[in-house]
Amino acid sequence: MGKRRGRLKGVDVRAGSVRQARLEAGLSLAAVADGVVTRAAIHLIESGRSRPSQPTLELIARRTGRPVSFFLVPRRGGAGAFAESLYELELELLAGRPAAVVARAGELASSALSAWVRARLDLALGQAEVELGLSAAEGHLQDARDAFSGQGDAEMELRAEVALIGWLDARGDPRAVRMAEEALPRTRALNPPQPELEAELEGQLARSLVRAQEWARARDHYQGALGGPPPLDLDQMAERHQESARWHGAQGDGERAEHHLRAALTLRRLKRYAMLRSEMEEGLGEVLVHLGEWSGAEEWLRHSARQAEAFGFGHRVAQILLALAEIEIERGDTGAAERALAEASGAAQGAPDSGRRAMLQGRLHALRGEPGPARERFELALRQLRAEGDAEALVRCHTAYSALLEQWGDTAGALDHAKRALATARREQPD
Repeated sequence: MGKRRGRLKGVDVRAGSVRQARLEAGLSLAAVADGVVTRAAIHLIESGRSRPSQPTLELIARRTGRPVSFFLVPRRGGAGAFAESLYELELELLAGRPAAVVARAGELASSALSAWVRARLDLALGQAEVELGLSAAEGHLQDARDAFSGQGDAEMELRAEVALIGWLDARGDPRAVRMAEEALPRTRALNPPQPELEAELEGQLARSLVRAQEWARARDHYQGALGGPPPLDLDQMAERHQESARWHGAQGDGERAEHHLRAALTLRRLKRYAMLRSEMEEGLGEVLVHLGEWSGAEEWLRHSARQAEAFGFGHRVAQILLALAEIEIERGDTGAAERALAEASGAAQGAPDSGRRAMLQGRLHALRGEPGPARERFELALRQLRAEGDAEALVRCHTAYSALLEQWGDTAGALDHAKRALATARREQPD
């Protein structure tokens, strides 16, 4: 008989944190329990009469949309001991919960912190107070800016300054324009570059100029903010964080190295998730094409194309546009199909004509009543699809060509391609 497993050790959680997370998520006790644990177990944890095991705490975190560290009792002592809690404050801010940042900041401010962590705390607290319209924001942001300046951290100094400029501008303070103009060249000189920070500052300057009714200058700065590189190059952003982590690690600054490594890891995971989601949206769209559900297919494919383009997946944008062209051909809309094929060619960035694209061009010629060009494109498509080894598309190409040849009175040719489609499909069947 196997050894009986012992009961899992309970985890200390912050008083009231489980109930707070549940109520803010709008969930019942049963919804949090999710059938994995009992409703009564969640109630006992909320009331402090029971400590959750690590798996139960992770379940609560997933159901309420909070990180596990939100529920943990803050650690005490040691340099950098509060960094993890500070990360959570910054995440609360990005999630649009400034009141939670102000409420929890006191837990950290009363403890011994390193100068850099305290400066980041002042920055997060000041940004939250800006959103809440609290007058203490200006002092916290100035303290953060001065602290980062004293530490020689030009990037964080400018991030604090941008937040301070936004605070001043919201109150009609004329210093906002001057400060933004002085900060812009320093932001452009950052190494490594921070294009998203530069765009944020230039946008803030444009808004300040709108308040001053300097329309032409506001236009120029808005165009400058929007004319830079897209802000979603996650690989480049992650690499910048990894470089910063290596540099700070070499300087013996483990706190900042850890901060940058966490950011890089998050960005890499986001890029992977974006790729997987876009691929799944494309897959669903293509399934709906096969089922003849054109409207649903188009919706998913267009969203997938936007995501793929935003994240720099140009090769996949071309494939998605081909699927959209096929929908328009099925609908009989030659103009829309032609536009989609032209866009697919542009997205392919000069790559040789693919077999799928040639097949769709053949179908488009056939739809227009142009059998000569249609035959030419289908023959090209068949050669290319064989070379590409795309058996599924090859079967579809033979089948579509067979139907057209029969329609044009070429019975022998139609039969030949029907047989080829069947033979190709059989070769792909598992033994």
